[in-house]
Amino acid sequence: QRPFRGGRNKPLEVITTGGGTRSINIAFEAILQRARAERGCGGGGRSSRAVGGGGVASSAAAGGRVRVLTGNPHLAVERAERRFGFELVRLYDCGTLDTRRLAVEIRDPRVVAVYSQTLSYTDGISDDLEAILAIVEAENERRSGVGLPLVTLVNDSCLAFCVLVHNDGRGGRGCLRLLDLAGARCTTPLIVTLDAHKHLGVDKGVSSCVGSPGTLSHLAGSVRVGAQPTKGMLVRALADLLLVGVDGYTRIYRELAEQMRRVEAAVEAAGLAVVHRSHRAAGSSVISA
Repeated sequence: QRPFRGGRNKPLEVITTGGGTRSINIAFEAILQRARAERGCGGGGRSSRAVGGGGVASSAAAGGRVRVLTGNPHLAVERAERRFGFELVRLYDCGTLDTRRLAVEIRDPRVVAVYSQTLSYTDGISDDLEAILAIVEAENERRSGVGLPLVTLVNDSCLAFCVLVHNDGRGGRGCLRLLDLAGARCTTPLIVTLDAHKHLGVDKGVSSCVGSPGTLSHLAGSVRVGAQPTKGMLVRALADLLLVGVDGYTRIYRELAEQMRRVEAAVEAAGLAVVHRSHRAAGSSVISA
């Protein structure tokens, strides 16, 4: 999957899971394990909140539950909040993660992660990954200078394969592959989730959680709970990938994007407005009207 997910020539840590929700849970479990090791804390209570209008929602005081900043997240993130007990803070602007407010909120020492989406399954929009990475990296450089734990950037690409195909950073195209956006000197811990069963024609129940060095290894020795892909499923997945090939998947998903453009045109011709059109990336395979 590296030719599409990114990070082709970088060392990575990988855990295969039985689905996108499990991959998201793995990402947050690893982040909280790291928080416990570095801060002596993890979750705490319950409840999330939304931040609108540009106000500062957090104090600078340390202590209390750790926080995860996001825009309009996948439902699995809300479930992870309830399961692990962290506080989810929504910073949204037309459905996307509001980078202006992110730059303010991220300075709260309780923030341990930022959750971003390459494709939102509710309305087909994409977060501004390049701007988000720049903000998180600047904060991590500041934290490194004063000895504070770093913020992990989680990128949910579980449903975003078509967007990844069309936003590879080549030929003047934008890049929505977080592992490629991050330069060689990037200090930010990165975790990317991507489903194979939704896009690559493999068995249902094959997903992956991929991280930069030192992210997922915090789960070493942990007991896995829930269904996992079998060796047979993984072998069949590899066979599918080799049979279709990079060029084959690229062709298929370029054809899909063309069909989606026609659907979008038909929706608008019928007098309906496409929700948050300005935040739709090339290759978006979800339309909300």
